Amino acid sequence: MCAFLFWYNAFMHKTSHLVISLVLASLAALAPFAIDTYLPAFPTMAEDLHGTNLQLQQSLTAYLLPYAVMTLWHGAISDSIGRLAAIRWGLGVFALASVGCAFAPNIETLWFFRALQGASAGAGNVVARAMVRDLFEGVAAQRVMAQVQMIFGIAPAVAPIIGGWLLGIRPMDLESFAEGLTPEAEANLSTALTAFREALESGRLAPGKDAPQKAPDAT
Repeated sequence: MCAFLFWYNAFMHKTSHLVISLVLASLAALAPFAIDTYLPAFPTMAEDLHGTNLQLQQSLTAYLLPYAVMTLWHGAISDSIGRLAAIRWGLGVFALASVGCAFAPNIETLWFFRALQGASAGAGNVVARAMVRDLFEGVAAQRVMAQVQMIFGIAPAVAPIIGGWLLGIRPMDLESFAEGLTPEAEANLSTALTAFREALESGRLAPGKDAPQKAPDAT
């Protein structure tokens, strides 16, 4: 019985460590997904919203400017109201803005809701990195931050592909997939996959004795 309890506690310890890492990485990857996922839909959106490709491209600017500005403030906000509260508010506003983008009747409305998305999307990225420092120490913090960075690097490469699937574009074969990637996305994807493979081979992704030592913020 003691051996079983020891094995069970060790298993739950490793599982919780992995789940926390995946959740934090997913929060960090939200912002690049919101940037790149809708790029394949530009021609269709321009037609539906009676706009031009240039006006659709300006929706990226409407997203990125508030994102850059609010990145300076999300950390201070999370220190004031708590990490989890900042994430809840950020994800809630982002979800409402996403619904607004989906039902936008014209380009101007799309710009407004994209700006709202940008202002809230950075909460996941900034607060997730702060939570890594709160929950982990030493080698464990380095490992989790590396996992977050890997997923953050893969997100811009795969987001347009997922957007194409959602739009109904038929999946590309491997050759056309490689040709369709921009040089930056191809470099990010290659580097992230190489680092992930090396981490698996060396065992650095396996949680060990240096799992989280701090209790999560209950606010």
